[in-house]
Amino acid sequence: MRFFSMFAAFALLAPGGLSAAVGAAEPGVAPPPTIAKVVQRFAADNAGIVVFRETVVYNVKFPGRDSHTEEEIRALHQDRKTLAVRVHRVVEDGHTESAEELAKTQVKFDQQYAGPPHIASRFGMPYYPESVGDYAFSSPRPCDGCTGGAQTVDFTSTTKDARHGHGTMTFDPVAARPIKLEFTPYSVAPPANAESLVYTYGRSDDGGWGIVRIEDHLSGQLMGMTGTADRTTTFTNVRHYATVEDARRAL
Repeated sequence: MRFFSMFAAFALLAPGGLSAAVGAAEPGVAPPPTIAKVVQRFAADNAGIVVFRETVVYNVKFPGRDSHTEEEIRALHQDRKTLAVRVHRVVEDGHTESAEELAKTQVKFDQQYAGPPHIASRFGMPYYPESVGDYAFSSPRPCDGCTGGAQTVDFTSTTKDARHGHGTMTFDPVAARPIKLEFTPYSVAPPANAESLVYTYGRSDDGGWGIVRIEDHLSGQLMGMTGTADRTTTFTNVRHYATVEDARRAL
């Protein structure tokens, strides 16, 4: 898989929606009861064996160089841990990767996930069981412009690193499910100096509840010039399976 020559330093947003995992954080402060219910429901919704498709659209704008990449992969998860990834299509600036190029890209994914299964996430989110204790939450308030009684909380963390952030989480207090998360990391790798993400949750293809879209925006400077990198990831074709063997065949 090729990276963009003019904006390669934005490698943390390189094509590929699955990032390498970081070890789980130590338990912190117990969350408020309302948030604890969201965390419990999130864990339940993400349990089991699932295969899904990720479609990634990645745009880099830099003086004298605009790049556009599209990628489609299928991923196999078990209890939030990535077991396998299959790349199906990569198009970079109008060039569609050949079967030979896709095979080389596939080798990189296979090497990345050759070890013990792990949770693949750049961030410790405020609704993850392993990182909710790292956050403090405001009191819930009615969500502006939302329907169905949705509520919103602000969240912050005293851990000011690249894995943690601040923002707002909107959730359904009856179903105890996240609806939308606006997340700003505390630290961004140079040459980027700002990043913002929006996670949207909804009903998945198989009737469950999960993430359906991630919008990620980066801006920064390289060689004295300002550029931006935008990645939009959509999740579709979600299917649960009884066994890992069945899921691998579907993958």
